[in-house]
Amino acid sequence: MMIREIDDSLVPHTLHPFHALDVLYEEILLSIIPEIQHTTLRILSLCVHASPHGLFVQEAMAFLDIDRSTVDRALQNLHSVVNISSPGTDEECFHFFHHSFPDFLQDTKRSGWIACEINMEMVEGASTTQVPSGSGTTLDKGKGRAIPESRLPCRGFPVSGSGSMVE
Repeated sequence: MMIREIDDSLVPHTLHPFHALDVLYEEILLSIIPEIQHTTLRILSLCVHASPHGLFVQEAMAFLDIDRSTVDRALQNLHSVVNISSPGTDEECFHFFHHSFPDFLQDTKRSGWIACEINMEMVEGASTTQVPSGSGTTLDKGKGRAIPESRLPCRGFPVSGSGSMVE
């Protein structure tokens, strides 16, 4: 009887090994100020698609045509997952504290509609541009890959690790 109880307690973790982490990331993303959510997702998208060595803050601001106060407001509740190294210098860079966060952001089964937005490269602007920090990726800034909402495979967050959606 005791062995069965132990085995049963392991099932959720073996089926959904990132469940607890996904719940944490969902809570962090739900703390984004709704009025600036679009800008926050544009910054996160650029960070996800930039170099694994980081993304210069100044280059991201120029690319996204936003100022520093907008960056600070967009990321104000994400300090536990996004770091800005060398603050106040020309070497300021965005970094994710752990590689599991961009993985979460890009996985529709884990982050739902956020992954749809991140994977569409929600970066908008005026011309074709090299992604900052020498990642070798080129984005067509004026042609965001907007997909009609009816064609999006997901809306809302999945119930952590289950694949079932929650609005």
